[in-house]
Amino acid sequence: RYQWQTIEDELFRVHWYAGGAEFGQSVLDAAWAGLERAESLLELGERETVDIYAYASGKELQSTLRLAGLNWVAGHADPELDLVVVSLPEGPGQRRETERQIPHELMHILLYQAVGEGYDKLPTWFKEGVASANELRPNSDYYLVLERATEQDSLIRLEQLCTSFPQDTSVYLAYAESDSFTRYLHQKYGSVG
Repeated sequence: RYQWQTIEDELFRVHWYAGGAEFGQSVLDAAWAGLERAESLLELGERETVDIYAYASGKELQSTLRLAGLNWVAGHADPELDLVVVSLPEGPGQRRETERQIPHELMHILLYQAVGEGYDKLPTWFKEGVASANELRPNSDYYLVLERATEQDSLIRLEQLCTSFPQDTSVYLAYAESDSFTRYLHQKYGSVG
């Protein structure tokens, strides 16, 4: 459906159809920065080539993901296929979203490559927490959400975030809690811990 452009190197293949070569390079740069950050968070093993598809709108991404039976808003990683799909609309927030989404989704792939079949046994809070911690620009809204939930005594129990995240408005709180707890673990125990 789209005229895909591609830029690739020894580890990443970036595909996009809206924007020039500078945009493709910015996605590739974010992938490398995400890899570097990931290696500071966890000990990762051998890596496979990762394909990254950047859609120009959430609507176009959604139409593609619905064909696969997925309903995601901004991005999705398929670790078994070494595949990342993201929505990066043009505009003033594009760079910020690139530096958030690419490292986040890439961490899912890298974690799967490191753990293999055991990936599905990892708690959801850990998978999403480490992916959020890998974002180049931490989500400052998470701190506000956590503060509000603490004040209202409405935090989600961590054990409830082991197998899946809620499918309602509290999903944002689930991400915030996972991000916060994973960062705490890393600060207290380091990569090995």
